[in-house]
Amino acid sequence: MNASGTIAIHEGLRECGDIDNGVGTIEFEDGRLAVLYASHTMAHGHDTQTEVIGTAGTLSVGRNPRANRVEIADGYGVRNACTPTFFERFEDAFLREAQAFVALLRDGAPTGLTLEDALEATRIGIALREAYGKGGAVEL
Repeated sequence: MNASGTIAIHEGLRECGDIDNGVGTIEFEDGRLAVLYASHTMAHGHDTQTEVIGTAGTLSVGRNPRANRVEIADGYGVRNACTPTFFERFEDAFLREAQAFVALLRDGAPTGLTLEDALEATRIGIALREAYGKGGAVEL
């Protein structure tokens, strides 16, 4: 895997060793690729999307970051209002997630997630950070 990034706007991140735009590329053993992009600088507001591109088509989730279902069509074209910040976008989701987690703990029901899931996600994140710091590919 490989990673690179830059500070385009938020210079204060430099003090923390952080970036405001980053790209990671993961090549799996069977040749499949994953490309990850993260940014703190979307001028149109908070944007969270996933796209899976295959040989027979594409699946997109959240491609148009809408605050609501209103479309405006006028002399400037067709547009919609976007969710301004990460916190506004996920406020209800964070609340519901916390409520569900507490309910699972209270009732003793399984979450469907494992410690191995969390470990693997953390391992990938650490490897991407290492690749960025090293300025080259790392093996995972």
